[in-house]
Amino acid sequence: MTYLSRVAIILFSASLTMSGCVKERPRTSDFEGPYIQVAFSGGANYTIDSTETRSLPSDQCAIVLGEINGRNVDVRVVVSDPSGLTRAEIVTEGNGIRAGSIRLGSTEPDITFTPVDTDFRDEIHVSFAPLGANVRTGAVVFFNIESTFQPEVTLTVFARDSFGNTTNLAPFRLVSELAGRCANS
Repeated sequence: MTYLSRVAIILFSASLTMSGCVKERPRTSDFEGPYIQVAFSGGANYTIDSTETRSLPSDQCAIVLGEINGRNVDVRVVVSDPSGLTRAEIVTEGNGIRAGSIRLGSTEPDITFTPVDTDFRDEIHVSFAPLGANVRTGAVVFFNIESTFQPEVTLTVFARDSFGNTTNLAPFRLVSELAGRCANS
């Protein structure tokens, strides 16, 4: 048990350190978009099997458990690219992001948020200011989604590196356990 705790602390510390990492921009592009990782906790029961190929965005899904009026999911989004980042966008559709829950894993002033609250769509914009010859290579964004998850909440993530290469995370659905399953009929 102690070993697992140390590993968790090391991984958490590494992600916080990476969120403020600055390095010299490479001379040429690697022609790959940024790396994006999304993790959920606080009620999501995962249904994705990593050995199975998912052909439709609707197959990317997690079932959300718990009391229907008290459900919430903590979300952590990590974006990184060794050639530097220029921007990232996180969008939720359906009941969305809890006001005041958005925060960075680092307090670097060059990274800014612009949450857009509407009835159906919330957006988080993360901008990476130019630093001369140096670039910011990563960010960790935390937020919470409060919803009944009926209908589902869809999460998408977009990121662009300093050479213009982009990555779009396929829409990921968070669905109430009352739906019974993730895949569309």
